[in-house]
Amino acid sequence: MIGGIAVVAEALRLAGALGLDPDTARTALANGPLGAVVARAFAGGVHFDTALAVKDLELAVKTTRLPAVEAALAQYRDVCADPALAHADLARAVAHLIARD
Repeated sequence: MIGGIAVVAEALRLAGALGLDPDTARTALANGPLGAVVARAFAGGVHFDTALAVKDLELAVKTTRLPAVEAALAQYRDVCADPALAHADLARAVAHLIARD
C-alpha cells in the first residue's frame, strides 16, 4: 500500500503537468484498479507516520533489490526532510509529492 500511495501521487503529478483537472484525474484513478489506494492516499481520520513508511520500506530494500520500492523510499525520504511532515499521516505526504518542484 505504501508504494501504491507514492504511485498515486506521481500519477496525479503527471496529470497536473498535462493540464488535466485534478478532481477528474483523482476520480479516474479512484474508479480503476488503484481505487483502494486512492482512498487511503486521501483518507482523513487515520494516521500512519511518513517516517514509519520510510522505516518499513528500508526494511524491504535491505532484504532484496526492489527498484520500485527504492523509488518510493526516495520520495518518502524527501518528504521526511521536512520535520513537520515526518510524523504526519501519509495523506500529507501525498500533497507534498504532488506539489513538489
